Amino acid sequence: MQQYDFSLNDQGTILVLTALSDDAKAWVEENVSTEGYQPDVPNRVYIECRYVDAILDGIDGDGLKVKGS
Repeated sequence: MQQYDFSLNDQGTILVLTALSDDAKAWVEENVSTEGYQPDVPNRVYIECRYVDAILDGIDGDGLKVKGS
């Protein structure tokens, strides 16, 4: 069974990236800016569609897995 570090949920104009592991929370704290509206960091990150590919590439590049991408 595959273990995931994140789940990704498309809410239309915003995507919600939810950290499912401690490694994922650490990744968010190191790699995601808290400028703007990010009230749930490191548990959840709200992403505009134009940024999602770069974020997913970074997650994949660091060996973490995303469910729903």
